[in-house]
Amino acid sequence: MGRKEKTKTKLTEMFNLPKDVILNFPRLVLVGNLELLIENHRGIIYYTPELIKIRIYHGLLLVAGKGLIIEELQKDDLIINGEINDLSFELD
Repeated sequence: MGRKEKTKTKLTEMFNLPKDVILNFPRLVLVGNLELLIENHRGIIYYTPELIKIRIYHGLLLVAGKGLIIEELQKDDLIINGEINDLSFELD
């Protein structure tokens, strides 16, 4: 983590600010294993019904499952529906 990011982290902790907004972290809301809302993404890298790779700040978010579809895609957020079996991160 660079100096600028360390400073931002300290400020968010000191003033109790939301880290997802200040540090560009993704915010994930999982409803059971059938729906996933991802806020603060940076684009879709790969998409099949079994695997979706999403660019996030400092890496990728991998969503694996069956029958995955992108229900909604906006500039900063997206919704994935289907049977979600695994979420993992590949960090830079």
